[in-house]
Amino acid sequence: MPKLVENAGGELIAGYTFKRVRWCRARGGTITIGGRVVGWQLAPDGVTVTHPAADPGAGPLAYLVPTITTVVPSGGVRRWWECPGCRRRADALYLPDGRDRLGCRRCCGLTYKSQQSAKRVTTRKERPALWTESHYQRWEFEPVKRRIVLVADRLTRRRV
Repeated sequence: MPKLVENAGGELIAGYTFKRVRWCRARGGTITIGGRVVGWQLAPDGVTVTHPAADPGAGPLAYLVPTITTVVPSGGVRRWWECPGCRRRADALYLPDGRDRLGCRRCCGLTYKSQQSAKRVTTRKERPALWTESHYQRWEFEPVKRRIVLVADRLTRRRV
């Protein structure tokens, strides 16, 4: 049975890491991924990561994880990791048990729980509290008849 992303033991996310760099002026830090403490340090062309090897007898590993930037429609930039294994663009890198280097979901052989379902899902998931229905009534004063008259009466859907 394939390993699940949900059970991989954490991830190194590019968006969160570079938000910390921008907002907190952080140049490095540590995070626990897959039960191992991974240290990261900002480098000119990416991030240098250091973590213990999968084999308990081996020393710690240190290597560079390059970054890729793309321009978003608003004119800003978004940073991605370049997977050390397959060189693809990835937002999250994982370090499951038995693996010596960080890798994307494909390199680590991880799948989502929803991908394990044998039958195809044809209905959309219910999103509670995303929309609410309310009864809309608009009353106006009519000066000729000297009374309040119902002008509009309908159900409306509005975003919460």
